[in-house]
Amino acid sequence: MAAGTLHEQDSGVRAAWNDSFLGQLPGSDLRSELLAESVVSTFAAGHLVHETDYQWLTEPHPVSLVVEGVFRGYLRSPSGRQATLQYMRPGDVWGLVRTLSESPAFEQRLMFQALVPSRVLMIRGSRFMSAVQANPSVALALARELCRVVMLRTSALEASVFADTSTRIAQHISQLAVKDPGTGLPTVWLSQQELADAVGTVREVVTRIIAQFRSRGIVRYSGRKLEILDATALGHEAEIE
Repeated sequence: MAAGTLHEQDSGVRAAWNDSFLGQLPGSDLRSELLAESVVSTFAAGHLVHETDYQWLTEPHPVSLVVEGVFRGYLRSPSGRQATLQYMRPGDVWGLVRTLSESPAFEQRLMFQALVPSRVLMIRGSRFMSAVQANPSVALALARELCRVVMLRTSALEASVFADTSTRIAQHISQLAVKDPGTGLPTVWLSQQELADAVGTVREVVTRIIAQFRSRGIVRYSGRKLEILDATALGHEAEIE
């Protein structure tokens, strides 16, 4: 059975596709065309996505759709400092700039890391570009998605520049939380060092801020898991309405 047919039968792929801007595209034939030759890859927590491991090296890069899990898109300086630009969940897409641009140097510096066990659907870039060029509705959906991503990353930059450290840590905890199927609580599966890397600060600062949240009953540790006990209070700390 062809890869595209297999992926169309994958409930996770179907759900992520429908939640993404790709779900706005008209017709099942176009979906089948884009899914042809696509690849679904699985990543363990902590692993970086290396799209160059695949065969598409002499054409536009793949368009990558998150099927399951959570990814962090971040920049890393030569000195090792990190700046998170976007967290991506099922239905989110990356690689659009690299696929479209003839000089996509900036997005090539973006790194994508799985924060929990995750799956990604990689759509062949040449097929996506053919659909954009042939169908105005695909181009319009793409333009709207690019606008959404620009606003998200501008918001992340605004928080990084203007928000205090406590607010930034609360924002990252809120965005990183995934429901624990065992407890039903929003939970973050990152160490304090990993959280510090995501926020762009040092572990000692994260330890101090989380201790303040714990003393107020907002979060608690259960082993290595950081559980959110009061999402409303955390949202207030994160200045999220």
